[in-house]
Amino acid sequence: MIDDSLFPGLEEHLAAGAARSEQAYDVKTLKALLGAMCGRERVREFMREAGDEFGFFWFNASFPCPIVLRTSKVKVAPVHLIKGAGMTKTPLWRAYFDIKAEYDQRAAVGVIFNVPRVGQFVVHNYPAIPLEPGFNTVIRQASDPDKALYITPWKAFLAGLKKVWAV
Repeated sequence: MIDDSLFPGLEEHLAAGAARSEQAYDVKTLKALLGAMCGRERVREFMREAGDEFGFFWFNASFPCPIVLRTSKVKVAPVHLIKGAGMTKTPLWRAYFDIKAEYDQRAAVGVIFNVPRVGQFVVHNYPAIPLEPGFNTVIRQASDPDKALYITPWKAFLAGLKKVWAV
């Protein structure tokens, strides 16, 4: 907690900066997704059409994608991608299930996140996306099918999604 008497409004300023950072990450990631699915020219059209609403909430409402997608700026250490024991106590696990709780229990949900110095990944529960050769995907099996997850590199996820969904 920061003393408001020394820096009035600092917490609000920091919160606004964090929100802008999350929005920028959301837009950048959505542009990459749509660019991979339908090309850069269409992305520009979509951005004009959506205006300020351009982001994953707009995308999920506007496209019949078989998986609901969101982004998260959760801090993920590379070991959390391969760690079996204790996975359910990681920030990634909590972030995924916090987002998943906003949707129907049966919904296929994917959360795109970044691992510093490693790259972007998607944690999801949609088994129809095929595994891509040349990429390592972590599959977390669970007795409860709702807790079985795939942690896939972003490029492999895009290639697999392209096979099961046409824009």
